[in-house]
Amino acid sequence: RRDARHKLSVTMKVLIVGGGMGGCAAIVGVRKSLPDVGIVLVEPKDFMEVIWANFRSPFDDEVARGASFPLAPFCQKNNVKHVRSTVTKLTKTEAILADGN
Repeated sequence: RRDARHKLSVTMKVLIVGGGMGGCAAIVGVRKSLPDVGIVLVEPKDFMEVIWANFRSPFDDEVARGASFPLAPFCQKNNVKHVRSTVTKLTKTEAILADGN
C-alpha cells in the first residue's frame, strides 16, 4: 500500500523457504541490501546441514562435528523470524510494483 506521497506505508517482508546453504545465503544478501526488511524463514529443522559433509562424515570425525549448525544463533544475528514448518502452498496476496500497479 502507498500513502498520498507514494511512499511505502507497510513494512516490506521477505519469505525465504528453506534454511540450507542457499536460504541462508539469501538471508545474508537480503539483510545486507535491505537492512530494515522483515525476513521470515520457513524451515522444519532447527539446524542447517552441510550436505556434502554427510558423505565424508562417516570417515572423518572432525567433518562430522562441523556438518550441521544451529539456525537459532544465525537467525538472531540476522533478525530473522524462524518458523519451523513446511510450505505446502503459496498464493499471491498482494504485490507493490515499482510502477505503482
